Order: sequence, then C-alpha cells, then structure tokens
Amino acid sequence: MPRNQAPMGMGHRRNFFERFTFCPKSLILREEPGLQKVQESPYRYPLTLAYEFQGLLEGGVVNNRAEIARRCGLSRARVTQVMSLLQLPDRIQEYVIALPAREQRIYSGRQLRELVVIQDREAQTKAFGELVEKLSGTVGD
Repeated sequence: MPRNQAPMGMGHRRNFFERFTFCPKSLILREEPGLQKVQESPYRYPLTLAYEFQGLLEGGVVNNRAEIARRCGLSRARVTQVMSLLQLPDRIQEYVIALPAREQRIYSGRQLRELVVIQDREAQTKAFGELVEKLSGTVGD
C-alpha cells in the first residue's frame, strides 16, 4: 500500500474528510505535490467549494476538472459532484450562501445534489422549500 494512502475503514473516511476540507487555492499555489492545510477555517461548504473550483477554471489556474481533482487529491467524479451544485437555480444558491456558517453546514452536498436532478424548476424550488422546512428545526441542535 502506498505510504500516503490510509487503509480502508475509519482511517479512510477521516483521510477523505481531511482532503476534502483543504482549500484548493492553497494547493494550486504550492510547488511540491501534496496537501497544505490552511490555518483559518479550512473547511469549505459544498457550494462554496463549487464556486472556488469554478473560479480556478475561469481564472485559467487549472485547465480542467481532472487537474483540480489531481491537485486536491479528490476523484474526478467528486469534483464533478461538487460542481454540479452550480446548476441549482440562482435563488437557491444565493439562499444557501447567504446563511451563517452554522446554518449553512446543515445543507449537505448530497441533499443539494438531489435537487439538481429535478428537471422542472418549479418542482426544484418546491423541493428546496420542503428541505428548508425540514432542516429549520435542526439548526439549534
């Protein structure tokens, strides 16, 4: 097994979480391969991370999603999953991004991706309203 790869099990999940919480911008600026932890709030919420990935692409820092995946230690599929959140209607994106960090954290990438696959915008907005209602009681937990 390669030295930098954790065995399957709890260590594997922890390793994935740690890799996912690193700031992609810091990885791009780093010369040598590997991960660099950011000191101030390294965790990026899924939608915020999607915006950061998009910024890297639009800014010409990276050429494609595969390069983002390589530099961030993620799979190409994971990068695509995160970036799929940019397909959400602007109103939903603005709502989630405007939330305080404590409240934004309850909207997982998986929950938001379930909305992306809904084709009808009206049904998508209705489903998001139901999600907001369902999660509104969990903020104080």
